[in-house]
Amino acid sequence: MPLDLKRAAETFYRAMAAGDVSELTELIETSFADTATLSRPESLPGGGARTGRDRILRFLEQAAGRAPLKVHQLEINTAGTELFACVEVMLGADSATALEWWTSDGTSVTSVRAFYWDTAAMVAGVTTAPSHDGR
Repeated sequence: MPLDLKRAAETFYRAMAAGDVSELTELIETSFADTATLSRPESLPGGGARTGRDRILRFLEQAAGRAPLKVHQLEINTAGTELFACVEVMLGADSATALEWWTSDGTSVTSVRAFYWDTAAMVAGVTTAPSHDGR
């Protein structure tokens, strides 16, 4: 069955913002390839690449709902195999913007790579921003 990459990305960001781990789990189990990769800049806490649905899900379970985010734009190519998302992550009174590049083989997500404008601001914000549950 063909993957609707834009719908997958919309579901992903909605679930991440809401901290909805069950929705993330369902999305990753049904829409991500067994060998999918999630990559964040190495300089960030928890940065680097995670390959495989289980490793991606373990990371996202910890990150979901911890910082408010806003999707400013989603653009998908005509083949439906690449999507670019402009995402703003709120870190206390500050924010950081990322371009996230999604790829698909047509039936599942094969990679999501995050490129942040200012990783130093992300590091500072991650260490000082409270989560939704007060941690």
